[in-house]
Amino acid sequence: MKVCVIGAGAAGLVTAKELQEVGIEFEVLEKRDNLGGLWYLDEKGSSVSEKTSATSSKTFLQFSDFPFDKDEDAFPHHSHYIQYLKRYTAAHNLTPHIHYNCEVLEVTKEGETWRVKANENGQPYEKVFDGLAICSGLHHVPLIPNFEGFENFQGEVIHSAFLKDSSELAGKRVVVVGGGESAADFVHELTTIASKVSMSLRRGLALTRHWSPYGLPGDYDSTRAKVWLPRTYLHDYNVSCRSEDVPSAFKTLYVLLGLPILLGMLAISYQRSIQLLKALFDWRSWSALFQEVPRYGPACGVSLAQDCRELCKEPPQSEADVQKRVWKLKTLMDWYSGSMHNSQPFTKRIAFVEDIVRGTAQLLPGIAKCQGGKQVEFADGTVEEVDVVLLCTGFQSTLPFFPLIPQLDGRNLYKNIFVPYEKNVGFIGYVRPNVGSLPAVTEMQARWFAGVLAGKLSLPSQSVMEKAIQEDGDTYTRNRPHHVNRHTSLVDYHVYMEQLAGFVGCRPQLWRFWSQPQLLYKLLFGPMGCFQYRFHGYGAKPEAAYSAVAMIPPLPNDRVLLHTILYFVLKPWFLLLSGFGFKRFRPVF
Repeated sequence: MKVCVIGAGAAGLVTAKELQEVGIEFEVLEKRDNLGGLWYLDEKGSSVSEKTSATSSKTFLQFSDFPFDKDEDAFPHHSHYIQYLKRYTAAHNLTPHIHYNCEVLEVTKEGETWRVKANENGQPYEKVFDGLAICSGLHHVPLIPNFEGFENFQGEVIHSAFLKDSSELAGKRVVVVGGGESAADFVHELTTIASKVSMSLRRGLALTRHWSPYGLPGDYDSTRAKVWLPRTYLHDYNVSCRSEDVPSAFKTLYVLLGLPILLGMLAISYQRSIQLLKALFDWRSWSALFQEVPRYGPACGVSLAQDCRELCKEPPQSEADVQKRVWKLKTLMDWYSGSMHNSQPFTKRIAFVEDIVRGTAQLLPGIAKCQGGKQVEFADGTVEEVDVVLLCTGFQSTLPFFPLIPQLDGRNLYKNIFVPYEKNVGFIGYVRPNVGSLPAVTEMQARWFAGVLAGKLSLPSQSVMEKAIQEDGDTYTRNRPHHVNRHTSLVDYHVYMEQLAGFVGCRPQLWRFWSQPQLLYKLLFGPMGCFQYRFHGYGAKPEAAYSAVAMIPPLPNDRVLLHTILYFVLKPWFLLLSGFGFKRFRPVF
């Protein structure tokens, strides 16, 4: 068997390595002149700029059997991650198998094989393969919104994919459209060089911190002892729960009963308890139980902008006042996002929130239309003179070279990987984890895909896969009713990783570690990186897993105590309730 791997980003490289380990021949086709995928800075529409660094910690960015250098920054710069991928490629001798400057033009099916046509350094490339690993990612065609009157706008309209250095916008009046990582980065960078910076949002943002109060990366807080909590339960007690999620008296009672339990546990951490209490007694927390609040569409952006304007109408009086307002604005943005946990990805760059509070940037609702010249009208009627509209609006999910699925929707794939009727085709990396990182997910996907092709792992029948796709799609739509067509590939990192580990047969068997309390301690209360799935089962590499665990820094005692209560006290209680038929309390794993 010979497999064509399309793309030499993190997903393509780890797929190639996993295929190599099971003895399958492969070739990697990369359209650029270097590896790295979306991490590689060039002029061809990459998703990084000069100053981009990772939003996930290196613990989640590294592959399970190839750790970062111990002295690497917690959140590596994109150039450092490229160097990491080059070391990974060299260590596994993947370079001889990579064709650079080889752009795939068309993939067609011929019986049970696939004919791949490409352009390699200006010369035609054509080969037949037994399998396909499509790892080219989603960042190909920029998504350009169609604003009324844009054709008459006399300023510049730039998509973030084509802006590599924010200094190009020095001295200009800039409106940044969008609220993802790129938008947050550019807003913060532009505050020091642009004459005026505005951020245009149609809705709120789900925000999370780079760093936890414990001085550890924020994604370290997603521990195995914590993330088992039912997602519906998280929806209900969260300060930004949707009103349509909790309309009934039963749910109101449920929240009232559940919150004291959580508050009692949080009492061991004074700071977090105070913050949660403040949120709980804010009117917005309780209005979700009793009234509708506009949090989607133009009305949402207008309400958020108005609340922000009211919050920042007076200059802050002190640094303490700044931080107080930052926390309030972050809460507002979380609130208007609809739901922090499942409806949309997190935005981890939050320095721009402080920029808005300090007045070096302003928050505006979505763009309504362009009035002519350089005037832009927003949804609340505000009109601004704008030199540049910077679109941080993402990319279209297109596969121009693959006519079988020209418009990719991960919900039409079995577990976002397999086409039910084409089991020798795998889509690796076509998911967006809400936390964690994509490289960790792609490694698990690649392990499963390579194992299936090698005959070491199996897939269910086509009918079973199609039924699972339907069920997963229904769940996706139910959890993300307002973002269902915008974020088609979002997954809950921890649930998804546990699912894949179940198919691969590599879930950590915690009971085996009772004689190794230090190791068990870090597996339960440390970050759930992909190294957790190398201790047992198919593809086990215990030595590599032990090395990765050893690099996890000491964990704060109060957090460990909190998560201990969650896991050993509250989880059995939830299991009991779910056993009596209360499905809402059923742990996710």
